[in-house]
Amino acid sequence: MSQIIDTHVHLDFSEFAPDLHRILSDSKLCGVEKFLIPGASLKTLQNAYDLASNHAEIYFAVGIHPCDIDEILLLKDSIESKDDKNSKNIADSKNNKDFIESTTHENSKIHHITESINKDSIKLHILELFKPFIVSKKCVAVGECGLDFYRLDSLDSTQIKAIKAMQIAIFKAQIEIALEYNLPLILHVRNSKENDEVTTNIATILQEYYKFNNLRGVFHCFNANPKLLAFTDRFYYGIGGILTFKNAQNLVEILPKIPKNRILLETDAPFLAPIPHRGKRNEPKYLVHVAEKISQILNITQEKVCEITSQNAEKLFSM
Repeated sequence: MSQIIDTHVHLDFSEFAPDLHRILSDSKLCGVEKFLIPGASLKTLQNAYDLASNHAEIYFAVGIHPCDIDEILLLKDSIESKDDKNSKNIADSKNNKDFIESTTHENSKIHHITESINKDSIKLHILELFKPFIVSKKCVAVGECGLDFYRLDSLDSTQIKAIKAMQIAIFKAQIEIALEYNLPLILHVRNSKENDEVTTNIATILQEYYKFNNLRGVFHCFNANPKLLAFTDRFYYGIGGILTFKNAQNLVEILPKIPKNRILLETDAPFLAPIPHRGKRNEPKYLVHVAEKISQILNITQEKVCEITSQNAEKLFSM
């Protein structure tokens, strides 16, 4: 079998610490020979860097996940004044709601913060956090970054507005960092339950930066929204275990519309294990099931799927 590349696997997470050696060994027996750890959390970035430094087959990215914006800085004080006494310890906050409540004491202040966000200041602060890692030869991308409005229902409208504005500012800052370092983006695009506002916003923001010829990347966990097919000249589409789910009909139907030279394989392990392992901890070795499903839908051999997607990954990420 041709080599398989897992372009999105969280090997830096604690779930893999007890048996990482076995996981890598089993994966290689199934043909998975290279791994890319996305930058999802600052708390595990050092571990991702160390893993990539100690394993020739592991690469990593730097990034701020949209659901982890509370790891960066206070919405207003740290952005505008960079006053160290107001800086937030990475481990202190737990979710977006805590983030808003810990940095504002009344709704009027949230409105002020929304209006006063300074993307350039955010960019400088993020770059300062990334610098020790982004210069590594094993750092091959920026992300996963993007937008995620899925779990904002419990907040009031003012809080939601503040979080959305902050996510957008942090996303744009990371796009600009990727352009400056000539690295591809790993994009997280998750809509709310009600609409595809995130997809629309992502498309609009990408168009804003399309004048830069080195803008490129992957839509991680491609959400099957046809709006994103407008970017097949620059972007790739990450396909994982969701394709095997019974409720993945939209993804099954849109897959043939993606150019074959734009498809990537990914697990998002430890999440989203494919059938027949759904509900278990996902592992890179399970990518064979995703490759098999793609081969059935596109009517090509599983060997060809592995060959094409690996070539795609190597081209995008220079792995």
